Amino acid sequence: MKKINDIFPLLDKPKNITITTHQKPDADAMGSSLGLYNFLIQFGHQVTVISPTNWASWVNWMPGSRKVVDYEMQKPKAEAVLDETEWLFCLDFNHYNRTKNLAPKLASLKCTKILIDHHEEPDRRWWLLGRALHRRYELDHRVRGRVRWLGPLDPDAGRHRQQPGAGVERLRG
Repeated sequence: MKKINDIFPLLDKPKNITITTHQKPDADAMGSSLGLYNFLIQFGHQVTVISPTNWASWVNWMPGSRKVVDYEMQKPKAEAVLDETEWLFCLDFNHYNRTKNLAPKLASLKCTKILIDHHEEPDRRWWLLGRALHRRYELDHRVRGRVRWLGPLDPDAGRHRQQPGAGVERLRG
């Protein structure tokens, strides 16, 4: 595994990026996926969020939620996107088996794979680049510190944390 700081210099050239999370994504998983989606599109990256399964409709208020591809319902579309992926961000899970039927496809991909997670003991056999985070907001602070030169970020990149009472973990610190 490499350190998460190794990612930042590579953000300057647009790439085909896929973001995925665990099956039946909760607000934590969907919120972090959509936050990263809204962050990366500002740099000209082609970004697609693929959920291994459907999700609860109460997270649909999050900016970008209607663009998420459900792997089980849209498998041909999802696999076409994955076949063109240069970078795969895996959020809020530490083993491929947490992605249900998507697991074999993810394991077969030869692209750069970046794990951003807070769970203990990630499966290190598959992750090329990443770091397990025990506090999700740790990543927020590192990203903000590295992109100050970009000027103001799109508010949708963090809006998933700004809706009180929506069942989403609030930013602490």
